[in-house]
Amino acid sequence: MTGSLQDDETHSEAAVRELREETGLTNEGRLEYAGISRTFVIDPRWRDRFAPGVVENLEFEWRYRLPAAVDISLCPAEHSDYIWLPLEEAADKVWSWTNRDALLALADEHN
Repeated sequence: MTGSLQDDETHSEAAVRELREETGLTNEGRLEYAGISRTFVIDPRWRDRFAPGVVENLEFEWRYRLPAAVDISLCPAEHSDYIWLPLEEAADKVWSWTNRDALLALADEHN
């Protein structure tokens, strides 16, 4: 899950909003900043979502820790399906290298 800051929104406010918008989750778990940020070149397919001339983005990694798998209520405008997977398997399925790195880092913490 990724998202963008809205006007006058903090990173933590954006994380809470994006989590709720994309999954329907609110207070079932614990949202925490991982202390990791990454700068990356924006995929040309998504550049129209940014101001003209913006080609890089700074991403902050947040983690939502659930005590167990729960039902997700997807935003149909953004997602069509979900599945709970082991972290390493999930990392193999994402196309974004930043999402892959985040999942693998989390997997390393659990090993």
